Amino acid sequence: MLGAIKAIPETIKNWRDNRDLLYQLVTGISAALVVIALASGKRPSDSLATVAHWLGVTPVANWFSTNAPPMLAESSPTVQSIALSAVQLLVAGMVIVPLWRSRHDDNQMFGYKPFRLLGSPAASTTWVLLLVAAQQGDITSTLQRWEQAAVSVAAWTIGGLLAAAVLYLITSRYGLDELVKLVCWPVAVVAYRVGLGVCATVFAIVLAAVSLPLSVISWMSGLESDHSRKARYQIERERAERTPQPTGAALVPIRTT
Repeated sequence: MLGAIKAIPETIKNWRDNRDLLYQLVTGISAALVVIALASGKRPSDSLATVAHWLGVTPVANWFSTNAPPMLAESSPTVQSIALSAVQLLVAGMVIVPLWRSRHDDNQMFGYKPFRLLGSPAASTTWVLLLVAAQQGDITSTLQRWEQAAVSVAAWTIGGLLAAAVLYLITSRYGLDELVKLVCWPVAVVAYRVGLGVCATVFAIVLAAVSLPLSVISWMSGLESDHSRKARYQIERERAERTPQPTGAALVPIRTT
C-alpha cells in the first residue's frame, strides 16, 4: 500500500509528460469501437470480448461477456441520454466559442481560430462520450437524426446566401446595392463563420479518430532518427544562445584625434 502511494507522484508526472499520446491511444480505441458498433450493431464490450478471445486471452474475454460487471452487462437509457447530451453541448461549444472569440475580427473573414480545434482534447472527448453512449444501446438512429438536421440547416443556409447574392445583383442595377449589403452582410458573415466553425469541428473530430495511426505512419516514414533530431535541436539551441542578441542601440563611431 505504501509503495502504491509513493508511486502516485511518478504516475502523475508520466501522465503530464505523455498525456497527449495516451489520450490519442484512448481516442483511437474509442473511435474504432464506435465505428464497429455502428456498422455491426454490437456493443463495444462485445467487440472487446471478440478481440480478447481471438488473442487467446480467455479470462479477459469472459470478463467482457459472461462475467461482465453490471456497468457493462446492463444498459441504461439515462446514461446514454446524458452522454449524447454531453456530445451535443461539447460540439456546440466547439463551434460557438471560437466564433465568440473572433466576434470583433471584422476585417478577418478567413479567421484561423476555429482551426485551433485540430488536435484539441475536446475533439477526442467526443469519441469517448460516443463510446459510453454506444455501450448503453444503439445510437445509429440518434446520429442519423443529427445528420438530417445538420443537412437541413446547411441547405437552408446555402439557399439563403444564394438568395441574398441574387437580390444584391438585382438591386445593384437600381442603386440599392449598398442598402442590401448593409442588411445582408452581417448575416452573411455570421453564416460563413458558423459554417467554417462547423467544418473545422467535424474535421477535428475525424482527425482525432485517426491521429494515432497518422502519428505512427509519420514516425515510420521519417528519414531521421529521434537521437539525431534531438542532437540537431541541441546544437541549434546552443548556437542560438551563443549568438549575440541585437540591443537596438545605434552604433556611434568613435572619433580619434
